[in-house]
Formats: sequence, C-alpha cells, structure tokens
Amino acid sequence: MKKRIYGLETEYGIALITEDGRWICKRTDLGRYFIHFRTSPYYGYNQNGSRIYLEFGFHPEYCTSECANLSDLVAQDKAGERILRKICAKAVEAVKTEREAKKIIREEAKEISLFKNNVQYGEAESDITRDLITFGCHENFSIEKKLGVESLKKVIVPIATARQIFSGSGWVANKSYQSQGIRYLLSQRARFIGDIVSSETHPSVIFGCNYEFYYHYYGPDIYSEGFGLKRAILCTARLNEPHADAEKYQRLHLILGDSNMSELCTYLKMGTVGILLEMLEEGYLFEELKGITLKYPVRALHLISRDLTGQKPVIELENGKFISAIDLLWVYVSMFHHYERIQGLNPELADVKQKLTDILLRFERRKLNPETLMEEDSQGLNEEIDWLIKKDALEHTLKTYGCHWNNFYEKTIQTENRDVSLYSQLRKKDLRYHDISPNGLYNLRQPELKLTELKELGIRTSRTVEEDLITEMEDKPPQDNRAKLRGDFVRLITEKGLRNKFEIEWSEIKWNFYHQGRLFVGKIFLLDPFCH
Repeated sequence: MKKRIYGLETEYGIALITEDGRWICKRTDLGRYFIHFRTSPYYGYNQNGSRIYLEFGFHPEYCTSECANLSDLVAQDKAGERILRKICAKAVEAVKTEREAKKIIREEAKEISLFKNNVQYGEAESDITRDLITFGCHENFSIEKKLGVESLKKVIVPIATARQIFSGSGWVANKSYQSQGIRYLLSQRARFIGDIVSSETHPSVIFGCNYEFYYHYYGPDIYSEGFGLKRAILCTARLNEPHADAEKYQRLHLILGDSNMSELCTYLKMGTVGILLEMLEEGYLFEELKGITLKYPVRALHLISRDLTGQKPVIELENGKFISAIDLLWVYVSMFHHYERIQGLNPELADVKQKLTDILLRFERRKLNPETLMEEDSQGLNEEIDWLIKKDALEHTLKTYGCHWNNFYEKTIQTENRDVSLYSQLRKKDLRYHDISPNGLYNLRQPELKLTELKELGIRTSRTVEEDLITEMEDKPPQDNRAKLRGDFVRLITEKGLRNKFEIEWSEIKWNFYHQGRLFVGKIFLLDPFCH
C-alpha cells in the first residue's frame, strides 16, 4: 500500500458587512487589505506548515500543509478556517481604531467575512443575477512518475463527473436557470467546467473554435454552460510541478470540485481519489470500467448537477446506454471492494470505502417529493452532505412562507419593513451557509459534542476528526512529513526575530543576508515530501 501526500488549496470569497447592513463583495482592495494582517511574513508560510496568500482575483487563499493521511488533511483544512477567522477579527478591529485602515476601507465596518464557496456574490439585487466569477478549491495528490494522462483520464474522469452527489456544496440557481425551471444545483463549480482534459486553470475562452470538434465534448447542447471555457475535469497543469523530486513524483491537481464545509465531504472526495490512485499505481486493470466510457463527460457533469435525485439516467455512454450518477458510483464501489479483497486497503481508505457504500445506500432510500422537490425523508444525509445540509436549511425558510421549490421564485415577502423577493433572501442564506465565522449557518448547525460522544449517542454528523486535532493543527504541522521541518523552521526564525532573512518555498529554504559583518548564503532542499 502506497504512501501519499494530500493537500488542499481553498480560495475564499470576501465581503465587508457595514454597520448599516450592506454587503460589499466586489472590491479588490478588500483582499489586499485583509492579507496585510496574516501572521507570517515568510511568503505566507505559517508555523502549522500551511500558506496564506492572495490568489488570482484578489481572493485570500489558504493552502493546507502537506498531509500524509486524510484525518490530518481534514483537520488542517478546518484549522485554516479558524486561522482566517482570527485574521478577519484583526482586520475589523484595525478599521475601527487605526486611521490608515479607515482610509483604505472608507466604510463603517461591522465585520469582514470570508466565505468558503465558489461563486461571487453581489450585494445588490441586480448583481445577484451575474454570477460570472468563480474561485476554486484545488485538490492535490502526489503520484508516481509512471502514471500517464491517458490512464488518469480513464479512471478519474467518470467518478469526477458523478462525485458531486456526495461532495457538491449546493447552489440556489441564478435567474437564468430559474427561467428554465431549474431551482437548485448540486454543485457551484460544475457549470464553470468546459473541457475534459486541459492544462488551463483560468477561464481561457476558445475563440473561433471548431464546433464539430467541441460537439464531442458537449453533445447536442453545445451551447450549454461551460462551453468555451478551458477549465477541465482533469487538469494536467501541475503534473510537472510536483514540489518534490521530479524524477520520482508528479502532482495531480484537480480544480473542478466545490469547497466543502462538511468534513465528511472533504474526507470522501479526497479519499476516493486516493483509493483510485493506489489502484493505478499497483497496476489494477479496471476491467469494470470497460463498458463505462462517457460519451459526453462535460455534458454529464452539468446534467448531474441539475439532478436532485442522483438517480436519473442522464449519463450517456459510448455504447449508447444511459446510467445515473449513483449507478456510476456503484461501479466504483464494487471496484474498491474487489481491490480490497485482492490487495488490501489501509484502515483509513477502507473507512472511505465503507462510508461511501453507506452514503449510496441511503441515497437510494431517500424520498424526494417529485412535485415540490422538497425532502420527505433525507435518511440523515441532511446532516452530513453539504448540498443537502444547505437544502434542508433553505427548505425551512420556504416552509416558513408557505412555499416550496417550484413556487417561491415570484414570491415577495416583508422584512425589516420593506418588500423583498424570497429568491434574494434564499440567495443570501445560501451564502451565509459558507460563512466561516461562528455565525455561519453550517457552523451553527454543528453539535459541540466530541466525535466519540456523537458516535456513542448515534447522532449523525459531518464531523470526521476530533476537535482536539483541529485545535492542534492551528499551530502545529503534521509530524510525519516535511511540513514539520518547514513549520518548525518558521517558528524558530520567528522567535529569533530573523524576519525577511529567508525565502521559503514548499520544497526549499534559501537565505542570503549579512549578520554582524558576515555574509550568510545557503539553501536547503526538501525534495523528499516524507522527510521529517
């Protein structure tokens, strides 16, 4: 069984919420202001092995440290939310007390909030319809040098289209979708994916494209969402940037997935890919996939996102058959069981397989009203899977106003002594689900009991790691890989006051400075990701 490094890069939406209740979301200087308050001056690298910086579009981005197991990864991801939350508090306090900060913000700030979602939100009704800006959650996996793009494509693309069933974060559809009768989508990110395999990570639009060629990707609805965008289901951009010994490693970098609040969703989406990569590296033949070649993968990705049941046969295969997302996922679960019998899985990956099996069984028993699209029996999935947790919260609002998914769109309600559309209120609640502050809807729904206590009481929860591990990961890196060396080094030079004397990267540390009349020049390579 293989050792592997996992990592997540999460871009956050950012909003200034003013004292008079306005949400200001589209100011690029807000991200630049926020990042000023990060704690580490060392190129954003922190004592827990993570990194914080500004990404394309001035979105704050948190990269977990390298993690050699899924529990550490989930804990690092959640620890990142708490680190960023503390930075928000510092930034707001500065606006209230520092003259220079007030000049930059130019508003009376009640709070600065970060949102772990994937679509830009507009503070005005007219802005809400645009939704043209997306930011991502990028999944990273160390893989052996011998794996080629074609083998990765064969194995990864089918499950990547279907896994939004258990890893989508949900989205109240914009007005363009509402006009087509589409109320709610499983995935925020799916509609921004427009290719099967590409090295592009940003939305490079294809001008003057050959429509016959792209019919292969999209099928009959060539003008569907995502058309002309080069973000892909399988991104090859970082295969040659392993941040490690390039003679031994590549880095698989997936950019199609949603950011997750649910620990279980993160655990499953990373763990299922981890199992498949181990199977590839061990030479598994994937005989079960011979009849499961998707004819139009991009189209399947978009259609699955619209299917709230997961059981509609919307995936067209090369052999002319149609299957559902859940049917496709059962094929993978069957492969996982077969591989475990002949080769074995480590306890954590075996747990991923078992949890996914349980999730799919409950999806098949779940009951959805076909007329109203309201949940009748969620089988506990509304406590574990992001898009269903959110849907449950939104349905509470719909029921409050005597509505359901198919009659709320034109509804006007009164709030704060003014008339507003119920649609706009749902959209705001949708965003609040992703608020990483203690007042975010997801965080408000989580039981405060320890994971062991929750299991003893039989309470379903999206929690997969203990609170103590998350707290530990706020300041301490994983102890079984090079993140320990880099994190300890950052801690040391912070204590010694050697600010700006070193250049730190994922796989090396460099220095070039004078101290007491002497020149110090050197470099340390960290090419073995498992060294510690």
